[in-house]
Amino acid sequence: FTNSATLAGSKASFERDLTPSDRLRLSVSFDRSGFLVPNELVQEGTVPGEAQRQDRNNREVSGQVTYQHIFSANVLGTVQGRVRDDEAGLTSNQYSTPIEVFQDRGFREGYLSATIAAAHGHHEFKAGADAIYSLIHEQFSYNVNCPAADPDCLPPSTPPSFAFQQSADDREQAFFVQDNVHLGNLNFSGGIRFDHYSLRVDETGWSPRLGFAWYLPKLGLVFRGSYDRVFGTPAIENLLLSTSPAAQSLNNEAAQLPVRPSRGNYFELGATKELFRKSHVSANAFRRDMCNFADDDNLLDTGITFPIAIDAAHIYGVES
Repeated sequence: FTNSATLAGSKASFERDLTPSDRLRLSVSFDRSGFLVPNELVQEGTVPGEAQRQDRNNREVSGQVTYQHIFSANVLGTVQGRVRDDEAGLTSNQYSTPIEVFQDRGFREGYLSATIAAAHGHHEFKAGADAIYSLIHEQFSYNVNCPAADPDCLPPSTPPSFAFQQSADDREQAFFVQDNVHLGNLNFSGGIRFDHYSLRVDETGWSPRLGFAWYLPKLGLVFRGSYDRVFGTPAIENLLLSTSPAAQSLNNEAAQLPVRPSRGNYFELGATKELFRKSHVSANAFRRDMCNFADDDNLLDTGITFPIAIDAAHIYGVES
């Protein structure tokens, strides 16, 4: 029930070669969506005109500028900047069950990056840095509204009403350096990245990355493998509320820990075999060991999710 939606968007871009070695690109975009939260049968009610109606909306306005300069036939530099403004909201009517919920959240983000790429002999180098600054705001409130047929639809400890409003700054910086080496039929890649993340917690992470691919022409076979150390920041949606002391009042029996960045080690080995120069078959095995594995928790049937973290996750398998 109530599963309709509308989408709208527009984009424009402009590119110009300022000189044979300099190129400028500008782009702007606007996107919007509005949709109804689907009702379950009980939320449709039995009296006409007394059905739940919850409306969600999302809007994004962004602008980006990119400048590229060719220093030589083997060296290219790129600078990129972006500003993004995101808003999301939810409204409910008086017949919403089991809660009448309202939300207004968003962020304004500034992003800046610079990279330099160069090729020399068997090497392809690349290095760069980027930074993000976001101003986040969140408003969230609800009123318990159990149907008459089920006055105890939520646990007795659930507060009958709740309101939250807060703002915070998100600051992230990173830099990386990498090299890709071609030695005949053997290819090596390696690099390292540093990340700093500061929002509810302040943490840093080093991420080394290694990989290889070895081609055997007589067999039509490629062996490959890689290792990645991963540093992943939590989702920004409703992070302020889910990590706020105010949220503790929603469930006094639960302990609250900060949602920290996830960290993991990714391993992969595989091979690809050419078949009659017309097709190929490929297979690989992988394993990922992570702590603070990022996930999300849904608030009843509202479509609102909150970032959470699972203490550890081990993902492994094969695919072909």
